[in-house]
Amino acid sequence: MIELEWALARGARAICLRAGPAYGRSPADPYFDPFWARVNEAGITIAFHIGEASYNELFSVHWGEQPNPPSHRQSAFQWTCFYGDRPIMDTMAALIYHNLFGRFPNIRAMSIENGSLWVPYLMRVMDKMNGMGRNGPWPGGRITEKPSEIFKRHVFVSPYHEEPIEELVGLIGASQVLFGSDYPHAEGLADPTSFAASMPSLSYDDVRKVMRENAKSLVAR
Repeated sequence: MIELEWALARGARAICLRAGPAYGRSPADPYFDPFWARVNEAGITIAFHIGEASYNELFSVHWGEQPNPPSHRQSAFQWTCFYGDRPIMDTMAALIYHNLFGRFPNIRAMSIENGSLWVPYLMRVMDKMNGMGRNGPWPGGRITEKPSEIFKRHVFVSPYHEEPIEELVGLIGASQVLFGSDYPHAEGLADPTSFAASMPSLSYDDVRKVMRENAKSLVAR
């Protein structure tokens, strides 16, 4: 809370959190409600940028891998299972299933530099398992909508330029897709505006949303 208030006092319109569990709890655990209530009140956006989410340390050792290597020394297995899609998928599922957005409807969450290949699978599996888990516990209260619908209203995704961006737009809507480029990283673009070429079939208005308007609205006062 102290860091949040520090950031808000200095005009922050978005803050970055680490994906994955927080101190042995879901980030949407009601224990953290004072923090989320302040975020909801301030109208700021939460960003989850790719990074070390402690998954290597938690899981790699059980597969005979190093517990916490630097990113450039990770194995292909670690990149696939513990560093990229898994932490952001788990985090978004926790925020939705643990009813964060039901309790705090003004909160918006961005997935930054995690790509988008995980999005279609997560939306489908959440909708299926929502029914499978209907008789289990519901931390934060039971959700009353399909998880995929909650996702499409509260989550914004920044895909890599080589991914099927138009399919992502068709799945979650142009209003939920964000342009991103981290050049000179491998997924970045030397000419960031060339990202628009990844969307040849979209309307001018939808391309403008992805390239500019969506991000602008997320940090507007």
